[in-house]
Amino acid sequence: MSDGRPSRPSLNATRYAPVKVLSTPHNGQPTSNVIQTQAGKSISTVQHVDQELDNDEAWEDISYLMPLPKDPVSSYQELLTSMVTALDDEHQNNLLWESEIWFDANDYGDEALSYHDGVDSSTMQSKIVKPRSGAPRLSFCKMESLYSRGLSVDPLHYLPIYPSVQNGELFKLFVNLISKYVVSLDGNPSPNYYNNTWVPRAMRSRLLSHMAMFTSACYQAEAQRVPALQSPVATSFKVKSITLLNEMLSDRKMATSDETITAVVYFITNEWYWGITNMVKEHLKGLQEIVRLRGGVDVPGLTPFVRKMIILCDYHIACTYDKELCFKHTLSSLPPRYPLHLNTPLLPSETPFATISSALNITQETALLLDDMRFLTNAVIHQTKHPFTENSHLKFTTTAAWIRDRIAALPEETPPPSILSSSTTISPNPHIYTTVLLASRIYVSSILIHTPLSESCTLADLNRIWNTMWRVTLTQWKSIPGIFIWVLLVILQASRGREHGRLVKSMLKAACYLVAVGQAGEDGLDEVGWAVVEGALERWVGVTAWMREGRGVI
Repeated sequence: MSDGRPSRPSLNATRYAPVKVLSTPHNGQPTSNVIQTQAGKSISTVQHVDQELDNDEAWEDISYLMPLPKDPVSSYQELLTSMVTALDDEHQNNLLWESEIWFDANDYGDEALSYHDGVDSSTMQSKIVKPRSGAPRLSFCKMESLYSRGLSVDPLHYLPIYPSVQNGELFKLFVNLISKYVVSLDGNPSPNYYNNTWVPRAMRSRLLSHMAMFTSACYQAEAQRVPALQSPVATSFKVKSITLLNEMLSDRKMATSDETITAVVYFITNEWYWGITNMVKEHLKGLQEIVRLRGGVDVPGLTPFVRKMIILCDYHIACTYDKELCFKHTLSSLPPRYPLHLNTPLLPSETPFATISSALNITQETALLLDDMRFLTNAVIHQTKHPFTENSHLKFTTTAAWIRDRIAALPEETPPPSILSSSTTISPNPHIYTTVLLASRIYVSSILIHTPLSESCTLADLNRIWNTMWRVTLTQWKSIPGIFIWVLLVILQASRGREHGRLVKSMLKAACYLVAVGQAGEDGLDEVGWAVVEGALERWVGVTAWMREGRGVI
């Protein structure tokens, strides 16, 4: 069906128009990277971490490629090379390379230092060496295992990482802390494929281990109140990671390997998290071409977990920027019944929320709201799959308006539980009800007037939900991830470019991975959990697309 847009050209023998990344100094402050397109436009790509490049023009026609004579992977390599050049020039006087750490000569003399990691009594012996010119540097002398206890990975000197103090700290930060939040909301994951199998394997990759340290450096900079995009340490690891990725793209056998694909997905996820929209777009283009050359996301031989990473990344980008998906893939069949805690208003179910409120530890009022939201979601999906008729649309809008009026009259606080019920069971958290109520009002409003959630959810609405939802512990949200994912999706678009955005994206990613692979075995497969999260996100993309259409606006 034609929608007025140009037809999509074939991806065969095409590549992306190259861009040039420039470095622009400003009053001695950390500089911004600038993308210069062939049309002469310049767009800044490095901003403060709380600012997001929100220009919709940057996302126009993301799936429409301009046919050019060179192959697309070479074009992606050109982009990576230009990024390295710009970042290297920008921080050439401040970069802390992996082989050395710099100190003030007045603070240390010629004495040797002992580094204690604070966890397992292991020690790294290092010595201050004063060069003939310049600042003194810390040179590596001897290293015992930094990870003699509590890790499922080899000691640092058995991995493809230079064994320095800095690398040890960043590597340990990723494995001991950051990785624990990938498949868990509260940092206490149950045994799962990602932490038990994937991380130990990935850390044996030189590229992926450096990307892990890049991620750690970004979070460490934030903890030190240094914007991550201006941190020389983070920048040095980003440069190194991009350089290693470019080397792999030059190898015909490795250019489409699982390792390369994983690295590009990590780059997209990092840029998405920090809000660098233009770089998300460019890396996504590169991923599209690499996956196309591999044979698509459904090609036999692609590791199941890598396939899931690609698809989840695609869904997260589409949901955040209210865009279409970039990767066509075969959807898993949703079982008629699935674990109760995975129930979500985004999916049909034989089990109404009202009948399982006790099992989910939510109030009956909350359950009725969720059943109404499930009804509306199913009704919208039905509208998208059937020809438009006045009668069906009138029936739909009448019901939606009735639901809107009903929830508008509801109090924002539930009545306190009775003494009898509170003495025999753990009382449901009343803030779950309030959060679901506020999210429901926004959701119904967007559906009724066909308005994107980025517009119908105002800053005041966002702040009200924000102040309520975090009165529920992450452990409680973890017990009902299907409901939590729906709440996060309702506020996701409105949180872009605001201080709420990064936490919302982080929680959405963790909740989706929790459902998708939280119970996966050694092969990374959890068919029921994956079918639930994939089906929920697929229907969400369909609902938001219907909102954008404005078909039958009332």
